[in-house]
Amino acid sequence: MRAGIQLYTLRDVDESIIESIERVAGAGYEGVELAGFGEFKPAEVGEAIDEAGLEALAAHVGVDQLEDAYDETVAQFQPVHCADLVIPSYDHDAFETGAAAREAGRHLAGLADQLAEDDIQLHYHNHTFEFTKTNGDTAFDQFAHVADGLGLEIDTGLANNAGVDPVELIETYGDRVRMIHLTDSERGVWEHRHMDIGEGDVDVPAVFDAGKAADVEWIVFEHGLSEDPVASMEGAIEIMQEHL
Repeated sequence: MRAGIQLYTLRDVDESIIESIERVAGAGYEGVELAGFGEFKPAEVGEAIDEAGLEALAAHVGVDQLEDAYDETVAQFQPVHCADLVIPSYDHDAFETGAAAREAGRHLAGLADQLAEDDIQLHYHNHTFEFTKTNGDTAFDQFAHVADGLGLEIDTGLANNAGVDPVELIETYGDRVRMIHLTDSERGVWEHRHMDIGEGDVDVPAVFDAGKAADVEWIVFEHGLSEDPVASMEGAIEIMQEHL
């Protein structure tokens, strides 16, 4: 596995995306996951990633953006050599029942098939609401079961916050997981759904072991609630390098 970071983590730092890319390269990360291009053109961001010696490992893109402006959206990611797109969230109502979750899974599977024709792999990033219990399974399980061709980006902290063991998720779906979102959290405490790595109750060493066993390519740090994102980013890479 290689260490990456979701650049959304640094969104409140007073610097451009170009400067953030330089910062994470200097800290020791190998890849970045995009969440927009800021005020820059995709080609400019792609050039900055190349110059920093990094890889654009994936990008978060809303499902509405893909469906409303498919060609333009796909074209955006060619200059950054990004062939993996991630749906960062979905309609909460789609995971309230098993039937709705299966419908959502089939919907995104169709979008994944369309993107595959353009040599792009589509993934889905979980939050907490997908783990509603329905008919003995979680809505997430029913969603994933019918979503053939859809990759799964497991967010460890959000799964843990919802009361689900992220290690078991990785072990269950490892053949569909190219990227793990390494986040920490306190189980059941919404205000602590993202924490600095090591401050919550996610079993971080076990996450790395499960990722390695599943041949996951990237482990991607994210902290969506950090009050000091630079410190969180720097602390995370030290822990990640200990386990890689």
